[in-house]
Amino acid sequence: MSPCISIIIPVYNAEKYLRECLDSVRSQTLQDIEIICVNDGSIDKSADILMEYAEKDERIQIICQSNAGAGAARSRGMEIAQGEYLVFIDADDFWKSPLLESAYRQIKSNDADLCLFPFAVFDEQTGIVSGTGYSNWLPAKQPFQPIDYGDRLFQMAAPGPGFCLYRRKYIKDFDLTFLPQHIAEDIFFVFLSMALASKICYIRDVYAIVRRGMTDNLSSALWRYPEETHHSLLMIKNRLENSGLFTVYRKSYRIAAISSCEYVFWHVPTEILPENRRLQMLKELDIADKSAIIEYRGDHFNKSRPGKLATLSRMIKIYGFTYTYRFIISSLRKPDKL
Repeated sequence: MSPCISIIIPVYNAEKYLRECLDSVRSQTLQDIEIICVNDGSIDKSADILMEYAEKDERIQIICQSNAGAGAARSRGMEIAQGEYLVFIDADDFWKSPLLESAYRQIKSNDADLCLFPFAVFDEQTGIVSGTGYSNWLPAKQPFQPIDYGDRLFQMAAPGPGFCLYRRKYIKDFDLTFLPQHIAEDIFFVFLSMALASKICYIRDVYAIVRRGMTDNLSSALWRYPEETHHSLLMIKNRLENSGLFTVYRKSYRIAAISSCEYVFWHVPTEILPENRRLQMLKELDIADKSAIIEYRGDHFNKSRPGKLATLSRMIKIYGFTYTYRFIISSLRKPDKL
């Protein structure tokens, strides 16, 4: 008999946090689960820890593969998953015990494809736990049809797979998977799973804890793979267009896309990602216009606005001189209609 939920954990050099993660999963009040751990070429003691836990819990399965990244590890786990529902957790994160039972009851009672759940952020350096604002975008009504909230859908959840319970059949029917790349491999899966769902529900209690502030340097990964975020966003756009849904989700997509590009452009210097290429990327993603910035910031550049020099400096650093100049010139003309 298939388990209620398949939990997929990509593991790469996670020996410091892996036990806490596995303990939090094993102690869930919902016990009818399978735990699929994909060892993604770890060179520390992660493999030994996985074997230790597998020997005392028959629900744990271990898959070993050469290092291919978290996305490939998650996709590999999905290939063998047998649960009615899927959920993901990173090996350095952890859950409080009612999470799975709460999400499972909610998704079953609403017959939904997805159940979103909020999370808190644990800062490894300071020990401080803080909340996030994603749930502020959720509608009061649930379950809800995503097309009814197309203007803000992608702002309802973090662009990571670990904050949602997914109906496995739905994911399989739409052939949703993770892109085989080093960064931003998950936003393709997350955004499309939300956009293509028939019904979405959610829980509001915070049971998922995400760890931040470790020594890993994401900026260096952005330097090595500066165009992978753009590739993921372009793939999402293409899939939405092919499904006839891009118009429905265009505003929300543009906000999410410009936020992602801002993050990449901020960290990647222009000698690695030239200014002309940045502008081309923005055009390909349908965000190289003034109204895209307005949708993202909820405002427009105004020369009389307090802090104009700080705003100008920030835009130049993020988008480069050419795009900033074009944006300012367009702002001095008649405002665009949104």
